[in-house]
Amino acid sequence: MSHPRRSVRPLVVAVALVWPVAALLMLTAAGPANFDASASQYGMNWPGDLPRILQRSAIETALLVAILRPWSFARSGGRLVLALAVFVPWTLLSLVVGMHAGPIAGRHDLWLLLVCLGLTGGLVALGATRRRAGHVAQDEAGAHR
Repeated sequence: MSHPRRSVRPLVVAVALVWPVAALLMLTAAGPANFDASASQYGMNWPGDLPRILQRSAIETALLVAILRPWSFARSGGRLVLALAVFVPWTLLSLVVGMHAGPIAGRHDLWLLLVCLGLTGGLVALGATRRRAGHVAQDEAGAHR
């Protein structure tokens, strides 16, 4: 007796890659430290920015996984909407607060924007799939009449 092979769902792969992408983006922005302690120049990475923002992005990723539960498709549309309702305001707040922050915080904000874009794309794809499935079901019902 063979067991059906479980396919790897794209959402599981996407969510699994969320934090490594964030870490890579921030590591590339953590170049040589030429810190200006007088803060006379905007856009500086402060000491400790990298570990602090990496930790924040790990917590955000854990929250994203807890909301999306990518291993299950049950009520996935509602979970995508909930994730957008949480991450869009958080992203806007992060953009405003980090307006004059250094490149590490800027890359974190870019990552948050990409997460929101991915969530929106997932919601659009889910809607298109459900719409297509509805049309197929209607066509099959019409053919049986």
